[in-house]
Amino acid sequence: MSDKRGILFACDDQGVIDRWQSALESDAVIRICRTRPELVVALDSTNPSQYLLDLRLPGLRGLGGALSLIPRHPRSYCLVFSAIPLDDEGIQLLKAGARAYCNRFIAPPLLQRISEIVATGEVWLGASIMQHLIRGLAEPQSRRPDNPLIELTDRERDIAVRVSRGASNKTIARDLDITERTVKAHLTSIFGKTGAKDRLQLALMIKEIG
Repeated sequence: MSDKRGILFACDDQGVIDRWQSALESDAVIRICRTRPELVVALDSTNPSQYLLDLRLPGLRGLGGALSLIPRHPRSYCLVFSAIPLDDEGIQLLKAGARAYCNRFIAPPLLQRISEIVATGEVWLGASIMQHLIRGLAEPQSRRPDNPLIELTDRERDIAVRVSRGASNKTIARDLDITERTVKAHLTSIFGKTGAKDRLQLALMIKEIG
């Protein structure tokens, strides 16, 4: 029995497909969909762990089509690819539920790493989008709240910082020699004390502080 993940490629450009395949074929069972109708059928029938979505996929109708499609299949993690990545476009897609936003001509080693990160349930953000989000959170000094980490215990602060660096619950549990359930309990407390709604907002909050 194969332990490989099921991944869909939603793309009609053979050059791009070949590039993606060179990155992921050793770790995944790949199915290729060359139109939006093919993709919808495959998502409904196979429930893949991930699907790589080219915004130029025939029938998708670009950004608007992707924003409509992604929330309908929350169990399959979507990695979106654009020929000309734009921060605002990427942020809209991430808010809609995409787990990554990348250049469609991404280097295979980086794509392999991003796919591995997404497989753990995490979101991958490029440096440009991260900086864009941080700038968007910036407020005049007089309006900024006190350091939101000040109420955290030492252990909670340690976990919060690790989250801001992209560590998964499993990695944090292993490094701190605690259970994943304990990590989740700490995160619940951290979110309550800081007002962060999720891991991304917590990470941005910590990066803004320092």
